[in-house]
Amino acid sequence: MSFRDSASYYNNQSKKIYIQLEDSIQTGRVLLNIAIIESNFGSYSISDSIVVETLKYINGKRDRTTASVYNCLAIN
Repeated sequence: MSFRDSASYYNNQSKKIYIQLEDSIQTGRVLLNIAIIESNFGSYSISDSIVVETLKYINGKRDRTTASVYNCLAIN
């Protein structure tokens, strides 16, 4: 299993758990991590769609995370 595969797998597992726990902040952070990984591997359109989904969970609750989301969008 490559780094990208294992990182995606474990982040997706975390996302499922945080959604069940209804923890929107942590769900958003996990999604942001997935988006950054996709961006680093050149999958910019996938990264963009994940980042937009992240905004739904963060919803302006954390300034630093929101800034990271917009930074990821700007990089893509």
